[in-house]
Amino acid sequence: MDEEDLFIMFGFLKISKFRASILMALEDDVMMPSELAHMLNLKPAQISNALMDMKGKNLVRCLNEKVNKGRLYTCTDYGRDIMHEYVHYFGYPPEALHVS
Repeated sequence: MDEEDLFIMFGFLKISKFRASILMALEDDVMMPSELAHMLNLKPAQISNALMDMKGKNLVRCLNEKVNKGRLYTCTDYGRDIMHEYVHYFGYPPEALHVS
């Protein structure tokens, strides 16, 4: 990935203050949207919308796409690479520092 593509992804993460925190939470974990919502103190709809957007950018993936409830999400290898670069450039997102 060239530097311009990297900064395009950074912009995508920073445009929503929750995307980087969601990506960080999923970096080494598998979680349902409801778990993410509870952890980040957000509404499930906010999480679901962010996950759909992030899935479209290949940052996260759903492990059980065929179910309607109880979907499990994790970070892709690409998403981990982007998150590591993001933290290198910007540090941890403030919201991620308050994850319970």
